[in-house]
Amino acid sequence: MKRTHLYVYHKEHANIVEFAGYEMPLWYSGISAEHLAVRNSCGIFDISHMGRLIVEGNGATEFLDYLVPSNVLGLHGGKGLYTVLCNESGGIIDDIIIYRLGDKFLVVVNAANLDKDLQWMSSKNNFNARITDITTKSSMLAVQGPDASTVLQKTLGIELSTMARFNIIEQNLQIGNLLIARTGYTGEDGFELVINSDRPEKALALWNKIISADSLPCGLGARDTLRLEAGLCLYGQDLNDKITPVGASLSWVVSKAKGKYVGKQVIDSQMKSKAMVSRVGIEMIGEGIPRKDHGIYRGSKIGEITSGTFSPLLKKGIAVGYVSSEHSSAGLEVEIDIRGRRVPAKVVKPPFYDQTLYGWKRIKKD
Repeated sequence: MKRTHLYVYHKEHANIVEFAGYEMPLWYSGISAEHLAVRNSCGIFDISHMGRLIVEGNGATEFLDYLVPSNVLGLHGGKGLYTVLCNESGGIIDDIIIYRLGDKFLVVVNAANLDKDLQWMSSKNNFNARITDITTKSSMLAVQGPDASTVLQKTLGIELSTMARFNIIEQNLQIGNLLIARTGYTGEDGFELVINSDRPEKALALWNKIISADSLPCGLGARDTLRLEAGLCLYGQDLNDKITPVGASLSWVVSKAKGKYVGKQVIDSQMKSKAMVSRVGIEMIGEGIPRKDHGIYRGSKIGEITSGTFSPLLKKGIAVGYVSSEHSSAGLEVEIDIRGRRVPAKVVKPPFYDQTLYGWKRIKKD
């Protein structure tokens, strides 16, 4: 079983579970408390288990542009984008973030998909790009919540409040070399930090310093409820290699004007036709917690839940799932089969929270 550089802290303070081959913290003080800390103030996650690849060389830009349906050729230095790796049939191999760091790229992939992604990328590398896996030679932290910039400015001593979303900067600080990106997967404002060191004490020192600056340690449990409240996908549940970005309601990652890329023929064809299924949000009206594989009904079965949980913020069951497209309108009343009991629910458009009160968009109003 693999361990991140912060395992010593997790072992002492958290409930540990196996995830993607790692021993990771599920929760420290409780999933609900950690969840609400991120929505209302600031939480910190160890996300070092996620894969980190450096792609560089003369053909690196063209190589990445060929691998994904998004426009990497137009990605400027210091910027990042969320996109998907697709197979020849347009199915999603992984959802990833690509950051441009001058003449090289940082690619962040899901932990469970690292080996698969590396094998796929290597098989398509006819561009003489160099791919280096730096996952075990670095650590990665996510600092998330409306107070994240204040906490990090206090910790690092640099101005971050004016940094734009999906921008990335490199800083050489007393604590070491850091990549700082204004990204995250909770729906909130926040930052992800890559510590370029294979020395665990570097990551542990920064982790403790951020916690001391008024940030609550959070585990995988809160990370999952937060991303689901925000309507964000989890690979292996909401996405897989049979679902295309069009089928997954991720058409916005597809650059319509770009030339050849892996999966283009199928994706282009689907972009021109009406999708047969749609990914929707489900909010429970009756009591019950929807879970993966629960059926969605409107008389007869119209779809299935792919992710479900109890929302600590809304105090009710929420889920995302796939339904036939004619049943995807927000407000449509449906029923969820929870262990043989049909429970009333309705289709909603994620995120599930009020965006004037929660989430990164509220910072525009400040």
